[in-house]
Amino acid sequence: MRINTPKLKKVFLLFIFTSTVNGCKSDDYQIFPNVSVYVSLDAAVLARIGVGSYDEYSGGVKGIVVYQSMPGEYQAYDKLCTNYPSDTATLVFDKGTNSATCPKCGSKFSLPLSGMVTKGPAKYSLRPYRVTYYTSGRLIISN
Repeated sequence: MRINTPKLKKVFLLFIFTSTVNGCKSDDYQIFPNVSVYVSLDAAVLARIGVGSYDEYSGGVKGIVVYQSMPGEYQAYDKLCTNYPSDTATLVFDKGTNSATCPKCGSKFSLPLSGMVTKGPAKYSLRPYRVTYYTSGRLIISN
């Protein structure tokens, strides 16, 4: 059996080229607007957020939601749908389920599950922000 080396090289190069081009597609990664975030919440404001509850604040791209998972443990996320990062739609939150829904695509996100997607088409969890909680009762949200 004779192998046609030039033809095999062409097929191999075509395979490498196709793999490289397909591997560089940005379809699976969305570019999120980059904004500077620094929000300071004092103890009186944090008192409104019970364990297993959240509250919404200005800041970030579309606003910030702060969720208290356990006493003194907070998470903060942008209210931006990860399926439409450059769109004007803002997530709508439901206090009864601690979830967020995108009014444009219907994607759902769960705050108790670290902002994870519970219903697509979104592929990515909510965009988190850094949270620093001080024993004095002050919470700093930043990126």
